[in-house]
Amino acid sequence: MNVKRSIQLLMPLALGIVIALLSPPEGLTIQAMIFMGIFVCAILWLTFEIIDDYIVVILAMSLFVVFNITPLRTVFAPFASSAVWLVIGAFGISVVVAKVGLLKRIAFAVLKLFPENFSGQILALLSTGLVISPLIPSLTAKASVLAPFSATAAVALGYGKSSKPAAGMFAAMWLSSGIFGCAFLSGAVPVFTILGFLPPEQQAEFTWTYWLSATWVWLVILAVLSFFTIIFLFNPGRSNTGVIVEKGFAAKNLAALGPMSRDEKFAAFFLALALLGWMTGKWHRIDSGIWALVIMSLMATTGLMKRGDFGTKISWSTVFFIGGVFSLASMISVLKIDKWLATLLGPIMEPVFGNAFVLVPVLCVITYLVRCVVISQTATTAIFFASLGGLAQSSGVHAWVILFVCYMSTLVWHFSFTNTTYVAALGATGGEMVTHRDNQPMNIAYMIINIIACMVSIPLWSAMGLL
Repeated sequence: MNVKRSIQLLMPLALGIVIALLSPPEGLTIQAMIFMGIFVCAILWLTFEIIDDYIVVILAMSLFVVFNITPLRTVFAPFASSAVWLVIGAFGISVVVAKVGLLKRIAFAVLKLFPENFSGQILALLSTGLVISPLIPSLTAKASVLAPFSATAAVALGYGKSSKPAAGMFAAMWLSSGIFGCAFLSGAVPVFTILGFLPPEQQAEFTWTYWLSATWVWLVILAVLSFFTIIFLFNPGRSNTGVIVEKGFAAKNLAALGPMSRDEKFAAFFLALALLGWMTGKWHRIDSGIWALVIMSLMATTGLMKRGDFGTKISWSTVFFIGGVFSLASMISVLKIDKWLATLLGPIMEPVFGNAFVLVPVLCVITYLVRCVVISQTATTAIFFASLGGLAQSSGVHAWVILFVCYMSTLVWHFSFTNTTYVAALGATGGEMVTHRDNQPMNIAYMIINIIACMVSIPLWSAMGLL
């Protein structure tokens, strides 16, 4: 271990010990101070990425029990929540959908419907993202399907590496596969992370349809403005628009897959059943997590999911990480740290919380700045939730609004290493399409578009009682 890594490991540990040994201020207990020491150390380790994220949260939870902060059953209670089991079930379903080739077939089927020119393919990539977003929670998996196609399409259209239109096609692919899914309960891991910060009674409110009812305005504004922005920033001009080197490449790729196999047909049926169950949860009242487990079990019963798929292809490290984040978030409320911070920050932040049209852009901008320093998206969101969650509650602002605005703002890609899904998407193009530098104009554009999309959503959130 080199000197830098040693400092990144030991400095957070030392700071955590100092915080844990401080005399608790009025409103906090000794247990709360120990928790804050562990919490700060964990956040810094997540930021430095010195230890795997799931190991950090498991260690933190174990220390909560070792130091008698709360009983074991309280610390690990979030693993019994619906959100964790929804993650497991959704991951299992997505493993099957990806394995049998159904996701790729859906992508090619949508892409071939659009004109084979720059504008048409930008619209095709954005539309494909919208179609497959609710089907699979792994943003990386979606990017791994669309990224190679976008690279192939760019070559077919005659766009060289790092050209403006190639960068535009990458931007459309990245937004549709790496960000659009956050508008759906079943569309992205960050959704489960956001839910985990909420108390159980608030988690229960957010069914599949309720989540979409709160995010659809943000999604529509993001998709529409992204399309026009990409056309404006990256259009190759009339001289190149519509130049086709290889016609019908989407149709050829679809034809190469051949007719749907038995496994694809069964997977399509179960996938449709899963979505139907999630969308109608308000009426049949079957928990979304339980429904996901039922569908996953049916897939296993029909032979679509094998024992090896369950053991090795489900991202169990992500499951443990999400459950651990849930635990960290719940402990903030259990130890009343959120109320203490609300009392402390109230006089400073009250003017901002008094006006949603001021609060939302301020949160976005501060998050963008924090992400220049804090690498972890979850750590960034945890910092904001710990600092502002209690104040939001006392100000009549639902914590979901704070969490959603902050997390959508963490999805920026200031540097090549600050967004792991973005890195995966960039790598999946084979390094022959764009460089990180080529994508910076769209990063700036996303920051502006996200602020607009969140602000336009304010009347909807107010009507839903979230503001």
